[in-house]
Amino acid sequence: MGTAIYKRVSTHKQEDFGVSLNTQQEKLLAYCSLKNLENVKEYMDVGSARNTDRPDFQRLMRDIKTGKIRNVVIWRLDRLTRSISDLDKLVRIFNQYGCNLHSATESLDTSTANGRMMVNIIAIFAQWESESISERVSVNMQSLAEKGVWMSAVPFGFDLGENKRLVINEKEASVLREGFNLVLQGESFTSAQRKINRKYKTDFHRNYLNKKLRHATTVGDIERNGIIIPNTHEPIISKDEQAKLLQIIESNMSGRNSNEYKDIYRRKIECPACKSTLVLVARRRPNGNPYHSYTCNNCHHLGNPFISVSEMKITEAFMSYMRNIEFGELSTDILKDENKNDEVKVLKKSLKDIESRRDKLQRAWLSDLISDEDLTKYKIEIDLETIEIEESLSKLSIQKTSVTEEEVKAITKEFNLHFDKLDQEQKRAFVQQHVKRIYFTRKLMEGYKKMYSVEVVNVEFF
Repeated sequence: MGTAIYKRVSTHKQEDFGVSLNTQQEKLLAYCSLKNLENVKEYMDVGSARNTDRPDFQRLMRDIKTGKIRNVVIWRLDRLTRSISDLDKLVRIFNQYGCNLHSATESLDTSTANGRMMVNIIAIFAQWESESISERVSVNMQSLAEKGVWMSAVPFGFDLGENKRLVINEKEASVLREGFNLVLQGESFTSAQRKINRKYKTDFHRNYLNKKLRHATTVGDIERNGIIIPNTHEPIISKDEQAKLLQIIESNMSGRNSNEYKDIYRRKIECPACKSTLVLVARRRPNGNPYHSYTCNNCHHLGNPFISVSEMKITEAFMSYMRNIEFGELSTDILKDENKNDEVKVLKKSLKDIESRRDKLQRAWLSDLISDEDLTKYKIEIDLETIEIEESLSKLSIQKTSVTEEEVKAITKEFNLHFDKLDQEQKRAFVQQHVKRIYFTRKLMEGYKKMYSVEVVNVEFF
């Protein structure tokens, strides 16, 4: 049977101005001598007490459970943990394995009833102190963020400039822009990221490019504590470009993970019968050249008349539409939600109300007004409610942009000048970047059983 002395400092810097490891060592050994606690083993960690994921702490717990340790001596209770729930679990484990907990500076000894009571009282104050410090740090970081000061790890695409402000790292930013452009041209985020990793030997993890798109710093903002501080630094892409990419994600316009067929109108054409999106059918002619057509799987599954249109015919109809487009009647898919800001305010107020309920619940539990089981039940309910609100906020944060008539005129002019001169890949990139939806009709040609004329009747643009 042995005695463990457990020492912990938050960081190596605490050696300079806090309760150093040497100080703890001297006092703990003196305490063991005074209490006649023998066979001393030492355990030491550098890290936070907000969780128990510390190497020597875990080693200590294993030794307690295997019967090697019967007394644990600490400098102060907060060296062990600052969490009430973690402390409760630890005391239960200590009692289960016949191990006593001693605090050298707080006169604690869990072998007595008074000692066990004092452990819980001190733990409450330790957690309060920890949370108070956290709140003060959070407020300070929020204040600095509002001044454009960056206080976290520097994100990819940026360097830390003067006064701790983010500045563009052009080499890294160009990699991200290239990835985003691939998505604009019809690639999925997965495919675009794979190509970027392969080309630049980067090791972006799964969904990194998608997450980077949504990150506030990418468009020149800083987010702190759920609050956006706008225009704190130069953006990698504009907010309009971000909004267009978010629209692509929302409508799942990328379709597949690769573009091996280089089809021009992937997920762009709407079925005139059932309003579903037509899917690609890729074949090769006897001469080896590719042949693309688009069909409606939904109509086929429902047993309705077969809807199909060749890529060549839809291209001819699309070009005819663009040559004769009438701007006075143009629909630019404008979405204005005047109630959006009000919805966001209501949801954010609900989150604040939830935090207030969470605090009241904690106080009720500490006062033994509710049981552990009720605390767990109510906490799960509150967590689920929080997740629902945060998901709603996330959806509202996706900005819907509309194209102006002047922008469509510019797209149309560019199209009519150059589209018929582009190769397959260039046509695909143009359509994927600028066209949101193509609506067409078809009519059986007189004297034929299966040949149709095709007319594009409307086009929505990004």
